[in-house]
Amino acid sequence: LSVNGIVRMRSGGAPIDLAACGGISSVEDLLMAVVAGADAVMMTSEIYRSGPVVVTHILEGLATFLARHKIASFDKYKKLRKPPKLYRGMFVRPTDDSEATSQQSTHYPTGNGYGHPLT
Repeated sequence: LSVNGIVRMRSGGAPIDLAACGGISSVEDLLMAVVAGADAVMMTSEIYRSGPVVVTHILEGLATFLARHKIASFDKYKKLRKPPKLYRGMFVRPTDDSEATSQQSTHYPTGNGYGHPLT
């Protein structure tokens, strides 16, 4: 849902930095968020779940991805997303508001919609 909001903000021409949050747990999630228009991602819940080593894994995965595709830097990758409409449809599916109210995470079946443990 965060990515959907970012797509909407970017397609509306918002000239601000945007951060994706909720559900960023892999390098693929990071790349999809950036393609959607995010300038940064927040991974607090994933760090709580997996520990700080997850940051190292994602950074290593990002470095591997950039090297494989011969992209010099993360900033250059962010610039590749423009014009946004060419790339966003590949990763972002339409959502509706009912998904935002889901109490059960599909990505982390033991937690709420944000992956936090149910107590």
